[in-house]
This record gives sequence, C-alpha cells and structure tokens, in this order.
Amino acid sequence: MLRIATERFASIVNLEEKTGFKKPNFFIVGAPKCGTTSMYYYLKQHPDVFMSVPKEPLYFCKDLTNHYLRTKSEDEYRTFFAEARGHKRIGEASTWYLYSKQAAREIKKFAPEARIIIMLRSIPEAMHSLHSQYLFLGNESVEDFEEALALEPLRRQGKKIPGGAYFPEGLLYSQVYRYYEQVKRYVDIFDREKILVLTLDQMKKDVEAVYRRVLDFLDLEEYSDLGFRRYNANGRFESELIQESIRRVSGRVKGSIRDMVPVKHFMKAWRKLESGLVKNFERPPLDENLRRRINEETREEIEKLSELLQHDFYSSLG
Repeated sequence: MLRIATERFASIVNLEEKTGFKKPNFFIVGAPKCGTTSMYYYLKQHPDVFMSVPKEPLYFCKDLTNHYLRTKSEDEYRTFFAEARGHKRIGEASTWYLYSKQAAREIKKFAPEARIIIMLRSIPEAMHSLHSQYLFLGNESVEDFEEALALEPLRRQGKKIPGGAYFPEGLLYSQVYRYYEQVKRYVDIFDREKILVLTLDQMKKDVEAVYRRVLDFLDLEEYSDLGFRRYNANGRFESELIQESIRRVSGRVKGSIRDMVPVKHFMKAWRKLESGLVKNFERPPLDENLRRRINEETREEIEKLSELLQHDFYSSLG
C-alpha cells in the first residue's frame, strides 16, 4: 500500500515537472452572491497572483452532482492553472465549496497548506440576489421571491422544480446560507490562521481596506494599480424571447453541452453572449417584512457563527 502511494506521489511530481503545473495554494470558497467575483478580479490584477480560468472550476464538491459547470476530472482541473508561472499565490474562486459537505476535506487532501477565504453577506440580501440570478440563468422560473421560498418543502421532495433547472440544490435558498455549519467545516479541518472571513458589507464600506487585509493574509505586497469596479451585478437579457429560451433549456441539455465543450470555451462564449445581449438592472428592493422574517429565522445561525469565530457579525450580516 505504501509502495503504491509512493509511486502515485512520484508520478504526480513528475507530471508537475513536465507540465509546469502548480497547485492552487488558496481558495475563495463562497458564499454565492457575497462578492467573490469582485475579489477574484481584484486579485487577478495583482502581478504575484494567478487566478484560474474559469473562475469557478467547482472541482472539490463531488457531492453537488447537478451543477452543469462542475469539473469532473483532475486532468481538466489542472489545465486551468497551466499558465501559472512564478506566481507566489495561485487560486480559484468556486462559491459552492462552502455549501458542499465534502469540499473542505477534498481541498485539505489536495492542498494541505492552502489558505481559505470565506465571504459572507446579509442572509436575506444574499438569498434575494441568488433568486434574481437564477431567474436570469434559467435555474428558477418563479418570479416572486417569497413564493419561491414557500416552495422549498415541495422542492426538497423533488417537486415544483423548473424544467430548465440546472442546479436544483441551489433552489433551497434557506439551505444555501447556513453559515455556521458551513464555516465550521473549514474551521474543523484547517488551522484557524489559514482562514479569513470577510463580509460584503465590509467591502462596500471600505473596499481598499478589505483588499489590503486579503493581501496581508496571503503574504503579498501591496498593489494599488487597479480599479475597484463592481462585478457580477444583476443582469437580464434585453430580449424576453432569449430570456425565456434560456429558461426552457433543460438542465440535462445544459449539462450535455458542458460535457462536449471545454469549460474555457464554454465560458468564453457565454461572456461574449452576455456582453452583447445582457443589460444590468436594479433588483427590486426586498420586502421589509420578509427581510425581518428571514433575519428572525436565521438569528440563531448568526449567534452561533459569532461565537464560533469570536466576532460579532450582527452589524454586517443583519
């Protein structure tokens, strides 16, 4: 058994020497709609940082089988870092690693010394934003957010799932933002000093200060030659016909396209489609009664998270 493990390790080292592959040494693991895309692009501009292309390989979450962008093979995963040369930090940003029950263990096994960045947001706002994104991408068909929340009991049973859904797990909005148990999985596995927890509220108040914290956490020199623009804002196709067509394409078809087309090419084509046909829009404000209800339902979650990390999260996640 030891001989087999030794031979496997030697073959990996040999492959890395031949291909120049460098393992990622830090991961932005989520949560969804909490500023991870912006942080990905901010770090991507730093000369000592290499970020994977695509942004979200979704490799270390084998329990999430239904996402059409999930990378299924290590060989493909390695190609996302093939151009990393001489960078001090190599990273990726897959938001569903926080939701996954397996990702923390898988990342630790693959890169034991990796550093973990976790980004959080007010739970009502994050859920509302995710719902909006899913309407755009075709994973959701119920326009009213409160109605979509009310469908969760049926959706847990596999009912009322939209025909175009490519990631049914994500439609359980209240499950997606279970911060305490999700963060605890990483705290239990990684040394505490290798985990940085940030909030979108902190970024909105002083993005430069947050960026400096991240650079310090990654042992990187300060770098100010970049713009802090907003990424991954709410979008809608200008054509209602295209928007409706996206929603009608089944998750199975989307998955088949992903299996046939390398993810780099798939995402490049998608970005080109977005740039020409998508417009930003202001999401309607979240109903205040619904906000209060969600905050009350998740109060214990924030209390336990605050105790776990010895930090009061009420002001930034309430």
